[in-house]
Amino acid sequence: MYFFKMALTRLHLTFILVIIGLLSSSTVSSDQPIPKKVMKGESVELETQNNLSFDHFEWIKDKSEIVVSYDSKTGNIVSSHERVDFNKQTLSLTIKNTQETDSGLYTARASGESDTIISLYIVTVVGTRSQGSTTESISLTWIIFLFHLGAIMI
Repeated sequence: MYFFKMALTRLHLTFILVIIGLLSSSTVSSDQPIPKKVMKGESVELETQNNLSFDHFEWIKDKSEIVVSYDSKTGNIVSSHERVDFNKQTLSLTIKNTQETDSGLYTARASGESDTIISLYIVTVVGTRSQGSTTESISLTWIIFLFHLGAIMI
């Protein structure tokens, strides 16, 4: 009987620790920027949740450059970029025909009674690939390296 109680207590403790771990990891990840990698010339969409009440909403690049500014009271949308679309229903930002200069940290910020950061994205625009991909050349390099070490026997 004692063994059964100890096993049940350990099971409960493990369950509680797993739940705490899941809750803490989701809290931490929401504060971390979401990586978005896009090929040069393609479009990328940055999404956010529209469940807040706010007076003013902005998408900001690299903590200083206002990409889009939206006033919910007047409905005015001001954009400093030609290649972006802003959806005022979903608050999403779409960057079209991406260039390397579009790479950076994008912040979605809502203002009202207080400023709230809703979403963070790190956008990386990569150039077009040449004939062979980087992954293929790295794999070939590792195979040659392991062959020289004697790890691969033919």
